[in-house]
Amino acid sequence: MDCSGLKAWTPIVIAFLAGSIATALVPLAVPILKPISAEFGIDGTRLGWVISIPTLICAFGALALGILVDRMGDVRVLLAGMALTILGDIGVSLCANADQLFAARLFQGVGYVCLSVAGPAFIQRTTSADRRRAAMAFWAAHTPLGFAVAVLYGAHLVAAGLSWRLTFISHAVGALVIGGTVLLLRRVASASDASRSRGTREVLTSPRPYAVALGAGATALLQVSLMVMLPTLFNTRFGLSGTEAAMAVAGAMSANIGGAMLVVATDLRKHPRVGLPICAVLSSLFALAVLARAGADFAQALALVVLFSTAIGAANSLVWSLIPAAVPFPEASGATAGLITQGSFLGVLVGPPLFFWLLHANPSALYLVVAGLVALMILPLVAVSGAGGSKSGAASRPGRPAGA
Repeated sequence: MDCSGLKAWTPIVIAFLAGSIATALVPLAVPILKPISAEFGIDGTRLGWVISIPTLICAFGALALGILVDRMGDVRVLLAGMALTILGDIGVSLCANADQLFAARLFQGVGYVCLSVAGPAFIQRTTSADRRRAAMAFWAAHTPLGFAVAVLYGAHLVAAGLSWRLTFISHAVGALVIGGTVLLLRRVASASDASRSRGTREVLTSPRPYAVALGAGATALLQVSLMVMLPTLFNTRFGLSGTEAAMAVAGAMSANIGGAMLVVATDLRKHPRVGLPICAVLSSLFALAVLARAGADFAQALALVVLFSTAIGAANSLVWSLIPAAVPFPEASGATAGLITQGSFLGVLVGPPLFFWLLHANPSALYLVVAGLVALMILPLVAVSGAGGSKSGAASRPGRPAGA
């Protein structure tokens, strides 16, 4: 990895942590569903929406938000996202009934989409060449980090007998701290002097952003579906408690981060035509092994989960590292990030209910679905061909600070 100094990577890490704050919003609700259900009388048919409702905004509004990022500036949207996230956390912690809870969770989705789109747009704008590819691969690891911390923290909070509302209060405090560091990003110079507000039409008419969006959606669908199902699978097969299952998920997410770092820290990101197909096939095989009850005991099953998480983490990072090749114009980085983020969140939204349904109704169909996901994961490789001549790959010149 081209790492010429800590100073060069500090802004990237700040954007990464902002993305982790956003990602944590969804799994925060997973360990606390039982006390929420008991307090508000939410039945099983509606309980899943407590988890996923913030993703609705992302799944259908990320592209529009990306266009807004190109016009307003990524740092401004990052700051707005942090403020909205904190307000949403306060709203959830103060809700008095189920309707208020769902409304507050939906509002959290606005902050979620701001952080999820502005983060990669900032990285795309302020980096260039190989560092840009490494930084985008690094960005992909924000999902497992946010997921692991949220699930593990919530599970221990419930086990300690504390109020589920403290989960969101703690998240607001974390957002406030990281939001303070986002202020430092206003002085980070652009890697090019391209103007904003141009190139959106090219994003919508170019096949490359759609190819990467489909790949991001496929990796997100497979990754999140298996991770969401994991506590239930481990509980029914091995009798793990909620806290024990959360620790297993955290371990799997650590392996996922390891897979992403493998792409960031090695030359693997420079060879996506080789690395992405291998990682896609391996992750699908390990996923099917987990779902097919391979592993006679918990240790063997956990080993399969770790192997899956490592492979899908690397595949996801390789997909996101292709974003620079998918941007038709430097000034359209926000719209491109929005389109690809929207594809990713559509996978998050559709995946868990699809996999739960297939696992119970037609398990054999999972093989066809996973095979289709492998094909979609490999599809972003079309973004590589001919990308060298795109305007996004042109030589860049230092530009104005992000806050301009």
